[in-house]
Amino acid sequence: MTGAPPAEALDVFGLLEAQARTHPDRVAARSRRGGAWRWSTWGELFDAARAVASALLDRGVRRGDAVALMANTREEWTVVDFAVTSIGAVTVPLYPTATEGRIAHVLADASAVLAVVEGVTELARVHAALGAVPSMREIVVIDPRASDSLDGAPGEHCIPVSSYADLLRGGRAHTGSASFDERRRSASPADVATLVYTSGTTGPPRGVILTHRALLSQTKALLRVFTIGRDDEQLLVLPLAHIFAKVLVLVHVASGSRLAYGDGPNRLTRDLAEVEPTFFATVPRFLEKVYAVANDAARAEGPLKAALWAWAVDVGKRKASRRARGLVPKPLLAAQARYADKLVLARVRNAFGRRLRFVISGAAPLPPELAEWLLACGVTVLEGYGLTELGGASHVNRPGRFRFGTVGQPLPGYEAKLHGDGEVLLRGPSMMQGYRGDGSATSAAVDEDGWLHTGDIGKIDDDGFLAIQDRKKDVIVTAGGSNASPQNIESALLESPWLAHAVVIGDGRPYLVALLTLDEAVCRRWAVERGRPSDLASLAKDPELVALVELDVESVNRRLASYETIKRFTVLPTQFSRNTGELTELGKLRRDVIRPRYEAEIDALYAR
Repeated sequence: MTGAPPAEALDVFGLLEAQARTHPDRVAARSRRGGAWRWSTWGELFDAARAVASALLDRGVRRGDAVALMANTREEWTVVDFAVTSIGAVTVPLYPTATEGRIAHVLADASAVLAVVEGVTELARVHAALGAVPSMREIVVIDPRASDSLDGAPGEHCIPVSSYADLLRGGRAHTGSASFDERRRSASPADVATLVYTSGTTGPPRGVILTHRALLSQTKALLRVFTIGRDDEQLLVLPLAHIFAKVLVLVHVASGSRLAYGDGPNRLTRDLAEVEPTFFATVPRFLEKVYAVANDAARAEGPLKAALWAWAVDVGKRKASRRARGLVPKPLLAAQARYADKLVLARVRNAFGRRLRFVISGAAPLPPELAEWLLACGVTVLEGYGLTELGGASHVNRPGRFRFGTVGQPLPGYEAKLHGDGEVLLRGPSMMQGYRGDGSATSAAVDEDGWLHTGDIGKIDDDGFLAIQDRKKDVIVTAGGSNASPQNIESALLESPWLAHAVVIGDGRPYLVALLTLDEAVCRRWAVERGRPSDLASLAKDPELVALVELDVESVNRRLASYETIKRFTVLPTQFSRNTGELTELGKLRRDVIRPRYEAEIDALYAR
C-alpha cells in the first residue's frame, strides 16, 4: 500500500495523532535500550509527546517560541520535536558536533527560549554559549546522568537545568490541561514548524523558515513515489538535525510503517544485521566502505577467488542491465546468475539484511560505478537530491525507474529547469518562507517567479532526470555528506607565517586534505639562519619545517568541527602563480586549474 498524510492533518502533530487514535496499540518504533531493542506503540509515542508539550506550556513556551534540539538520532528527539510543534512553537535543530561559535550564533539568532540536549558534552557547550543568548531560560538534558552537572554552577549565566524524565513526569500530571487543547485548536498549516540553519559555508548560517504545510507537502510527495506501508521498517541513521531525516520520520508516521532508531553510522553494519530493514537512507561513504571491504576480502582470498568475484559481478551487471531494459535474462545468463549469487553476490546483499527493498543515497554524489556494482549484487541504491530551502528532496530515483549518474526525476508537484549558465533552479510546494531576518538573502535565493537558485550546475535529459555536474560556489560536500567551506578553512590556515597559499580538497572524498605552498621569503630566511638549503624544493622536504607547518595545521583543526579538519596535507615544492594560470589577476585561487594539475598529489593523500 502507498501511504499519504491524512487529509485532516493540519500540522505534523496531526499525523501522529491520527495513528494514535486509530492504532494506539500497534508497534511504531524501536530503540536500543540496555543492549536490547525495545518497541514503542503509536499510543505511547503520542502520550509522551503530549506530556512534553504540556510541560513546555507550563514553562511558558508560547506560540512561535524557538526550542533548540541538540542530540543524536533517538526516539526522544522525535517526541520533543512533535511536542514543540504541537503547541505552535518552533524546533531549531543543532548537530551534536556543532562548534560553540555555531551554537551561540544559532541560539541567539533564533532567540531560543529552551534547549533540549543529549548529555554532558552538549550541555557544557550550550552553557558556554549562554552569554550570547539572553532569551534562553532553561536547558533540558535527555541523559539523566548529566541533568544536574551544571545546575547551579558558579558563573554569570546560570539557568535551570532539568532532566527529560522530569519533563515527562511534570507534563503527565497536566495532560488534561485546557491550555494544550486550546493551543491544538488554533493549529494552522501556515504555522512555522522548524527553523533549520544552513551550513554557513558561504557566510554566517542562515535560518531556513519551513511551515507545517511545507513539511506535509514534502511527505505527501515522497509517499506518492515510494510504496511504503505497515509491513515496512525503516532504519534511521541520518542525524535528525538534517532536514531529510526529519522528513523520513514524517514518512514513517504518515504511512504507519515501523522505524528503528540506529546508533549512528559507526554502528550501521551491526544495526542492519539486527533490524533487517526494508529500506534506509545513508550517505555514499558507507556504501563505499561496503565496496572496499568486499573487494579487499576477495583479493585476500587469492587470485582464483578474486577472479571468481570479478566474474560474478560481471554476471550480476549483465543480468541487471537486461532487467533495466525490461528484458528477461536468457537461460544461460540466468543459470550463471544463480551460480554467481550463491557463491559470491549474496554475501554482499546479506550484509544489508534479508528484507531490504532499496537504499536512498543523498547529501553527496554517488559514483555511478558504485551504484552499478551494488545493483549487480542485488542492492538497489536510489540517489536523490534536494536543499533545506526546499524542505528536503526535490528529486529522487525510483524503484524500477532510475538512471546511474543522476539524482532522478522531480517529485510530484516539483519543477526543475536550468538557468542560462547551467545553474539548477527548483520550485515546489515545500519552498521555505525565507531566511530568518535576512530579506536580501531570501531575494537572492528565490526569484520573483518562485524559483530557488541552487548554486549547482547540472543537466536535465529529455525524460527529466537531473545530473549534478558542479557547483557555482566552492562548497565542499564530503562522502559523508558534511558541508565545509574551503575559503574559511584556507583563511585560517594562512594565519601560519610559513604558508603562502592553501587549497582544501574533499568534494566526494571521505575527509578533507590540503595542498600547501610555502611563503618563500619567510622560509628562506629560516633556512639561511640554520645553514640549510633555501630553495623551495628543499624546504618542502625539510622535516623540521614541515613539522612546524603541521603544528599550525593542528592548531587550526582544534578550532574546527570534526568534519572540517584537515586530516592530511602535502607541501608543494613550488608556489602558485599567475603565469601558470593557478591564480587570477587579483591573486585568487583558480581551483579548476589547480585540482587537475595536482591530481597525483591529491590521490596520494588519500592512498596513504
